[in-house]
Amino acid sequence: MLAKFGKVLLISFCVFLAAFEYRTAVLEFVWPAQWGGNTYWHGQPHSLRQEKQIAITFDDGPSLYTAPILDILKEHQITATFFMMGRQVEAHPELARRVVREGHEIGNHGYDLIAQSGLKKYYLSSLSDTELQKAENRIREITGQTAVYFRPPGGQIGRNLWKQVEQTRLTTITGTLPFPEASNSAEQQLATIVQHLEPGGILILHDGDDAHPDSERGQNVLELMPLLLKHLQKEGYKVVPLNVLLTTHNQ
Repeated sequence: MLAKFGKVLLISFCVFLAAFEYRTAVLEFVWPAQWGGNTYWHGQPHSLRQEKQIAITFDDGPSLYTAPILDILKEHQITATFFMMGRQVEAHPELARRVVREGHEIGNHGYDLIAQSGLKKYYLSSLSDTELQKAENRIREITGQTAVYFRPPGGQIGRNLWKQVEQTRLTTITGTLPFPEASNSAEQQLATIVQHLEPGGILILHDGDDAHPDSERGQNVLELMPLLLKHLQKEGYKVVPLNVLLTTHNQ
């Protein structure tokens, strides 16, 4: 009798869990959180899409690869946007300050947000209610700058995170998809970029690793940079800061 009751209880729990997951997924499909608030996504219609301008952005830093990437950007007089993780700003405060000192933009990439897989990506169940504010506080305390842009991990922005974006009045920035996978070789990443490169594009690169901060994932991105800049120059593209790109392409 007890075994039968336990089996019924287990089945009931599984049904409840499945219903919860299903409801969450349906809610996200019918009313997707990423469309909420002030959101820019590559592919919006623009009046000046023919102008060959793009923005280069970096996620998940600062890390040990941020400094050499900054050296390359400085050499080519390019301004980029770095979507920083709060925990990484704490770990590398001088690098974060250097980004600001050299004229680059800073975006909020959460405190320690990690892209999820499966149904978890629809609601980020373990997300703190102060994830974005905590990151914002660290960025401001250490760099003196207040981020105006936010990029969700892997483009995932469930209920809780959407509410936080609304509260902090951040502009959500996605980018040109599919973006090059940082673990791929420089040549593979360049091939992905070339295939999807368009005027008004926002390139998503990675100078760090959200799941493994000390990994060598950024090395391939570092090797990509000279190849990418050479290709952009050949094709007549001008790299501009996000604020310039969004202003120009929304006139």
